[in-house]
Amino acid sequence: DKYFRGIDNIVVFCEYLGPNSFAGWHDPTDKKEMILFDVNLNRKGFVPPRDFVNIFGHLKTPAVVYEGNFNDEFVLNVKENKFNLNEGIVAKGMVGKKLWMAKVKTKDWLMKLRIRASEDAEFRNNLCENLGEQG
Repeated sequence: DKYFRGIDNIVVFCEYLGPNSFAGWHDPTDKKEMILFDVNLNRKGFVPPRDFVNIFGHLKTPAVVYEGNFNDEFVLNVKENKFNLNEGIVAKGMVGKKLWMAKVKTKDWLMKLRIRASEDAEFRNNLCENLGEQG
């Protein structure tokens, strides 16, 4: 494929999870799967969002829930879980040839994490990290 000519190194990023996984914790009895969510081509950078979907969409990848402007209305819709999400989204876009990314979690998921964090130090660290990403 022309897209990959001259590339001698590719780094793929996947999420490892099972049906009961939550905030980095995995039930040891669950069957796990890998979900491909990013690909970085040596010397070219991350594969842009539309190219990613076109090239890797036949594999297990996160669903595209929205295409359009990353604006306050979209962020609120994610937080209010208008897209019926388990956790949230990683929004990606291009400004010229530069890729940007932003994470938005649903209020429901953050509340569940707050409850788990009140009982477990590992989840408290995860909560702090996630709240820091929300801006």
